[in-house]
Amino acid sequence: MRNSILEPAAWDLEFPDGARIRWMRAADLTGVAAIERDSYAQPWTSSSFRFEIERQANAIALVIEAKQVVRGYACAWWIEGVLQINNVTVAREARRCGYARRLLEALIAAVRRAGGSRIDLEVRPSNQAARALYRNLGFRSSGRRRGFYAHPREDALLLTRRFGKRGGEGLSSVPSD
Repeated sequence: MRNSILEPAAWDLEFPDGARIRWMRAADLTGVAAIERDSYAQPWTSSSFRFEIERQANAIALVIEAKQVVRGYACAWWIEGVLQINNVTVAREARRCGYARRLLEALIAAVRRAGGSRIDLEVRPSNQAARALYRNLGFRSSGRRRGFYAHPREDALLLTRRFGKRGGEGLSSVPSD
Protein backbone atom coordinates (compact mmCIF):
# COMPACT_ATOMS: atom_id res chain seq x y z
CA MET A 1 0.00 0.00 0.00
CA ARG A 2 1.25 3.47 -0.87
CA ASN A 3 1.81 6.02 1.87
CA SER A 4 -1.17 8.39 2.17
CA ILE A 5 1.07 11.38 1.37
CA LEU A 6 1.31 9.86 -2.13
CA GLU A 7 -2.44 9.44 -2.59
CA PRO A 8 -4.17 11.99 -4.84
CA ALA A 9 -7.20 12.02 -2.51
CA ALA A 10 -4.99 13.44 0.26
CA TRP A 11 -4.50 16.54 -1.85
CA ASP A 12 -7.82 18.28 -2.26
CA LEU A 13 -7.53 21.44 -0.20
CA GLU A 14 -9.85 24.40 -0.65
CA PHE A 15 -9.28 27.90 0.71
CA PRO A 16 -11.86 30.54 1.68
CA ASP A 17 -10.93 32.72 -1.31
CA GLY A 18 -11.75 29.85 -3.72
CA ALA A 19 -8.17 28.77 -4.42
CA ARG A 20 -7.65 25.02 -4.40
CA ILE A 21 -4.64 22.69 -4.17
CA ARG A 22 -5.10 19.35 -5.87
CA TRP A 23 -3.16 16.55 -7.54
CA MET A 24 -1.79 17.45 -10.98
CA ARG A 25 -3.61 15.76 -13.88
CA ALA A 26 -2.71 15.20 -17.53
CA ALA A 27 -5.22 17.91 -18.48
CA ASP A 28 -3.08 20.43 -16.53
CA LEU A 29 0.14 19.77 -18.44
CA THR A 30 -0.31 22.39 -21.18
CA GLY A 31 -0.82 25.16 -18.61
CA VAL A 32 1.87 23.86 -16.28
CA ALA A 33 4.40 23.64 -19.12
CA ALA A 34 3.52 27.19 -20.25
CA ILE A 35 4.18 28.53 -16.73
CA GLU A 36 7.44 26.57 -16.63
CA ARG A 37 8.62 27.94 -20.01
CA ASP A 38 7.79 31.49 -18.94
CA SER A 39 9.72 31.06 -15.68
CA TYR A 40 12.98 29.28 -16.52
CA ALA A 41 15.81 29.39 -19.04
CA GLN A 42 15.96 25.58 -18.88
CA PRO A 43 12.36 24.53 -18.29
CA TRP A 44 11.07 21.08 -17.57
CA THR A 45 9.18 19.72 -20.56
CA SER A 46 5.58 18.61 -20.64
CA SER A 47 6.98 15.06 -20.88
CA SER A 48 8.92 15.58 -17.65
CA PHE A 49 5.75 16.55 -15.82
CA ARG A 50 3.86 13.67 -17.44
CA PHE A 51 6.52 11.25 -16.15
CA GLU A 52 6.08 12.68 -12.63
CA ILE A 53 2.32 12.17 -12.60
CA GLU A 54 2.13 8.88 -14.47
CA ARG A 55 5.30 6.90 -13.76
CA GLN A 56 7.21 8.22 -10.76
CA ALA A 57 5.82 6.11 -7.90
CA ASN A 58 7.20 8.36 -5.16
CA ALA A 59 6.21 11.67 -6.79
CA ILE A 60 3.90 14.32 -5.42
CA ALA A 61 2.76 16.66 -8.18
CA LEU A 62 0.33 19.38 -7.15
CA VAL A 63 -1.31 22.40 -8.72
CA ILE A 64 -2.88 25.40 -7.10
CA GLU A 65 -5.74 26.86 -9.05
CA ALA A 66 -7.96 29.90 -8.67
CA LYS A 67 -11.13 30.39 -10.69
CA GLN A 68 -10.36 27.01 -12.32
CA VAL A 69 -7.06 28.31 -13.78
CA VAL A 70 -3.74 26.75 -12.73
CA ARG A 71 -1.72 29.49 -11.03
CA GLY A 72 1.22 27.39 -9.85
CA TYR A 73 2.51 23.92 -9.05
CA ALA A 74 4.88 21.92 -6.90
CA CYS A 75 6.71 18.68 -7.66
CA ALA A 76 8.46 16.64 -5.00
CA TRP A 77 9.62 13.12 -4.18
CA TRP A 78 8.76 11.33 -0.95
CA ILE A 79 11.58 8.90 -0.09
CA GLU A 80 11.82 7.11 3.26
CA GLY A 81 10.39 9.95 5.32
CA VAL A 82 12.19 12.73 3.46
CA LEU A 83 10.50 15.09 1.01
CA GLN A 84 12.75 16.40 -1.77
CA ILE A 85 11.11 19.45 -3.35
CA ASN A 86 12.16 19.60 -7.00
CA ASN A 87 10.06 22.45 -8.33
CA VAL A 88 7.75 25.15 -6.96
CA THR A 89 6.63 27.68 -9.55
CA VAL A 90 3.88 30.28 -9.80
CA ALA A 91 2.71 32.00 -12.98
CA ARG A 92 4.32 35.41 -13.41
CA GLU A 93 0.98 37.26 -13.22
CA ALA A 94 0.02 35.38 -10.04
CA ARG A 95 3.21 35.94 -8.05
CA ARG A 96 3.11 37.73 -4.70
CA CYS A 97 -0.43 36.39 -4.11
CA GLY A 98 0.54 33.69 -1.60
CA TYR A 99 0.22 30.69 -3.93
CA ALA A 100 3.77 29.40 -3.40
CA ARG A 101 3.35 29.82 0.37
CA ARG A 102 0.14 27.78 0.30
CA LEU A 103 1.76 25.00 -1.71
CA LEU A 104 4.73 24.87 0.66
CA GLU A 105 2.58 25.02 3.80
CA ALA A 106 0.49 22.11 2.45
CA LEU A 107 3.66 20.08 1.82
CA ILE A 108 5.02 20.91 5.28
CA ALA A 109 1.74 19.88 6.93
CA ALA A 110 1.67 16.61 4.95
CA VAL A 111 5.24 15.71 5.95
CA ARG A 112 4.41 16.46 9.57
CA ARG A 113 1.26 14.26 9.44
CA ALA A 114 3.21 11.44 7.76
CA GLY A 115 5.90 11.56 10.46
CA GLY A 116 8.62 12.65 8.05
CA SER A 117 12.03 13.73 9.27
CA ARG A 118 12.83 16.60 6.89
CA ILE A 119 12.23 18.51 3.67
CA ASP A 120 15.14 19.33 1.35
CA LEU A 121 15.32 21.67 -1.64
CA GLU A 122 17.74 23.66 -3.76
CA VAL A 123 17.42 27.37 -4.55
CA ARG A 124 19.48 29.86 -6.50
CA PRO A 125 21.35 32.30 -4.22
CA SER A 126 20.10 35.09 -6.50
CA ASN A 127 16.43 34.17 -5.92
CA GLN A 128 15.95 36.48 -2.96
CA ALA A 129 12.13 36.24 -2.93
CA ALA A 130 12.16 32.43 -2.74
CA ARG A 131 14.92 32.43 -0.12
CA ALA A 132 12.95 34.85 2.06
CA LEU A 133 9.83 32.67 1.78
CA TYR A 134 11.75 29.49 2.62
CA ARG A 135 13.44 31.17 5.59
CA ASN A 136 10.05 32.41 6.83
CA LEU A 137 8.73 28.84 6.61
CA GLY A 138 11.56 27.44 8.74
CA PHE A 139 14.05 26.25 6.13
CA ARG A 140 17.72 26.65 7.02
CA SER A 141 20.91 26.45 4.99
CA SER A 142 22.39 22.96 4.95
CA GLY A 143 24.97 23.15 2.18
CA ARG A 144 25.81 24.24 -1.33
CA ARG A 145 26.02 22.48 -4.70
CA ARG A 146 28.68 24.13 -6.85
CA GLY A 147 27.63 24.90 -10.43
CA PHE A 148 24.22 23.23 -9.99
CA TYR A 149 22.30 25.66 -12.22
CA ALA A 150 23.04 26.59 -15.81
CA HIS A 151 21.75 29.55 -17.83
CA PRO A 152 22.98 31.47 -15.94
CA ARG A 153 25.57 29.33 -14.22
CA GLU A 154 25.07 29.48 -10.46
CA ASP A 155 25.53 27.38 -7.34
CA ALA A 156 22.52 26.01 -5.49
CA LEU A 157 21.94 26.64 -1.83
CA LEU A 158 20.67 23.52 -0.09
CA LEU A 159 17.90 24.29 2.35
CA THR A 160 16.40 21.92 4.90
CA ARG A 161 13.44 21.98 7.22
CA ARG A 162 13.77 19.37 9.93
CA PHE A 163 11.02 17.75 11.96
CA GLY A 164 11.55 16.21 15.38
CA LYS A 165 9.84 13.13 16.70
CA ARG A 166 6.02 13.09 16.67
CA GLY A 167 5.80 15.96 14.22
CA GLY A 168 7.74 18.41 16.39
CA GLU A 169 9.94 21.02 14.75
CA GLY A 170 13.70 20.99 14.68
CA LEU A 171 16.18 23.25 12.96
CA SER A 172 19.29 22.36 11.06
CA SER A 173 22.49 22.85 13.00
CA VAL A 174 24.08 24.52 9.98
CA PRO A 175 23.78 28.30 10.28
CA SER A 176 21.82 30.27 7.69
CA ASP A 177 23.91 32.15 5.15
